Amino acid sequence: MPNTPPQLNARGDIRPFRFVSLDVSTDYGATESNANSEIIGVSQGGTREAPIPGASVNAAESGDTFRIYGDGDICRLKIGGTVTAGDRLISDADGQGVSHAEGAGGGQQLDFIGGVALEAGVSGDIIEIQCQIYTERPIAAS
Repeated sequence: MPNTPPQLNARGDIRPFRFVSLDVSTDYGATESNANSEIIGVSQGGTREAPIPGASVNAAESGDTFRIYGDGDICRLKIGGTVTAGDRLISDADGQGVSHAEGAGGGQQLDFIGGVALEAGVSGDIIEIQCQIYTERPIAAS
């Protein structure tokens, strides 16, 4: 059964369908995830304002409260590369999901997994995933 994640406060602009990370400098703060950063969930799909010309295209702007999807939830995520169903996903520099490659963090750095793709897609697509939030330590070179 999925957890009920808290509503968080944006610390900067957060776009819809992006991986998000905790902002540990403040209580209940969150930012859009960076490349292979620790993930807490996926931002809501809707924008903060009605979709009319000139309106914000963000899910949240600094100080706004927004919904996230957490561990175990099925949700949609914008992807930044080609993925196939079953791929484990990490964040790219824009909070988009990209396929995890063993040792993506580089060296002994942890790899932060945010979900598993339930369908295939290419860069710019918004696909369904299941949030599965965990870390992996890269396999040591022999």
